[in-house]
Amino acid sequence: ADGRRHKRFLPQRWWSLSPLDGVVAAVLVWWHFVGANTADDGYILTMARVSESAGYMANYYRWFGTPEAPFGWYYDLLAVWANVSTTSVWMRLPTLLMGLACWWVISREVIPRLGSAVKHSRAAAWTAAGLFLAFWLPLNNGLRPEPIIALGILLTWCSVERGVATSRLLPVAIAIIIGALTLFSGPTGIAAVGALLVAIGPLKTIVAAHTSRFGYLALLAPIAAAGTVAIFLIFRDQTLAAELQASSFKSAIGPSLAWFDEHIRYSRLFTTSPDGSVARRFAVLTLLLALAVAVAMSLRKGRIPGTALGPSRRIIGITIISFLAMMFTPTKWTHHFGVFAGLAGSLGALAAVAISAVAMRSPRNRAVFTAAVLFLTALSFATVNGWWYVSNFGVPWSNDFPEYKFGFTT
Repeated sequence: ADGRRHKRFLPQRWWSLSPLDGVVAAVLVWWHFVGANTADDGYILTMARVSESAGYMANYYRWFGTPEAPFGWYYDLLAVWANVSTTSVWMRLPTLLMGLACWWVISREVIPRLGSAVKHSRAAAWTAAGLFLAFWLPLNNGLRPEPIIALGILLTWCSVERGVATSRLLPVAIAIIIGALTLFSGPTGIAAVGALLVAIGPLKTIVAAHTSRFGYLALLAPIAAAGTVAIFLIFRDQTLAAELQASSFKSAIGPSLAWFDEHIRYSRLFTTSPDGSVARRFAVLTLLLALAVAVAMSLRKGRIPGTALGPSRRIIGITIISFLAMMFTPTKWTHHFGVFAGLAGSLGALAAVAISAVAMRSPRNRAVFTAAVLFLTALSFATVNGWWYVSNFGVPWSNDFPEYKFGFTT
């Protein structure tokens, strides 16, 4: 109807496997059985188990049993899942599948869209895998909603990029549906908004190109309607009055921290506790370094050599907006950084190309980057290798700074 030929929804390369895919899958499956869980697994499991008797997803431990909505639909899926078994390995199986899906999207959709230099660089692919696993393993191996939010952010971005590339609005409507579901998966789902905000310019151009034929109402009304999909999930088992009362209870009782309290999250990241453990600190600091490198190279040369200008700028923009959006979450825990797992892998691929010999030719800049890596590595290991609760049993350096007790002489 629009005069454009049909494009394959999934490219042929989508189902091809590589050794790197096997490595990532093996690590995720191995960690699923032996890795540490998140701090709220028991908390969320109990909520899921009592929801059937309560008739709605209640917060069993806090806020007088008020509804968990508007952020409860993901927990309802866990409640259905718990009808089969409540063992940890079974309950966390959806999380494992989300991790595999995240890597599949990064390697099949994100990396090819970032340009030929990223697509054909083995270093970029391995760096993407390393940064993705650096976030996923310590932060997303439990029942918390960060895994589905990380996947939702990636899918929202990919749908927007497909709309921009094809000049069609159907992928944009799909992106809004995914973004709405991601937004109401948990408070940190607000980061998904960035995937839509960074593409406002190209989307305005697409809408303007179609208005002469269809008009604004016919184009924008279906897109706006797509965003209402979450309303059915929020109010399927409660009224607006119940939701307003629950929100007032949560604000009055707390924790309900303001946007200017965001420094608390980073203060916790630098404590000697599981919130500031080696794994969590290393993941966040590495992402910040990759972001700094990508931004600096983009500002210095206009773009990272060999990368696609639009997609690379938008993935950088999403990451920055996501950090800013985290300021508006009511709690400030470091496990919220798990939503960056997909973005970290994507940005890692960009950063790998940015520091390659083709892009970063100055020995001085390479020396500065090496020094930054060593500094952040040292800073990451200046804490305990701590994990929450039983996951901390028998772990080396769980209460001490990691150190090597070897003697050296000349």
